[in-house]
Amino acid sequence: MILAGLSSLVQAGLAGPAEPSLKITLRIRNHAHVESETLILAEQEATRIYRKIGVEMVWLHQPLLKEEKQEDPPRHQRPDIDLAILAHLIGEGLGVQGSSLGMAPGAGGKRDRAYVFYDRVEDLSRKQIVATVQGRVHRWATTSQILGHAMAHEVGHLLGLSHSRTGIMRESWRWNELVDAAYGDLDFTASQAVVIRMQVRIREH
Repeated sequence: MILAGLSSLVQAGLAGPAEPSLKITLRIRNHAHVESETLILAEQEATRIYRKIGVEMVWLHQPLLKEEKQEDPPRHQRPDIDLAILAHLIGEGLGVQGSSLGMAPGAGGKRDRAYVFYDRVEDLSRKQIVATVQGRVHRWATTSQILGHAMAHEVGHLLGLSHSRTGIMRESWRWNELVDAAYGDLDFTASQAVVIRMQVRIREH
């Protein structure tokens, strides 16, 4: 009973005070034409990661229609963040590392656009499987798990986080981070969670 109580306290400390109103709305643009099942599982993965720190993700899907540009919706109907999944990196000289799965351009707290490169997600997934066959790792993360963590990582940049030496905000993930992702243990730290919740509160006002 005592151990169970301590475990609950630790989990509560990571998520912070109960704040059911904290949520972030994301509009996703599937330019890479990722399969629906893979994308849904990736969204669920990112949602799970943010729910652990007390932030709920609301997903809006933007149809890719070749129509005349429509007027922007009222401010209260707009998403907080635009997240585009691209088939590959478009353009050079954007400061994107060769191993980066995405980017969140610009600086400061008012950014609202992030990108994930699906070809790099698939490439990392394939390399993992090869490493597993070769006995270098004992388990691999699925493509949807990698995509979901990459989405969570880039959104983290928009919510005030920089790269860290370990964990989900590491610039390029090593095999041990990917094994953690496979087990659902690649998360934000307690201090990163505090920054994210603060930024979400700011965006709500």
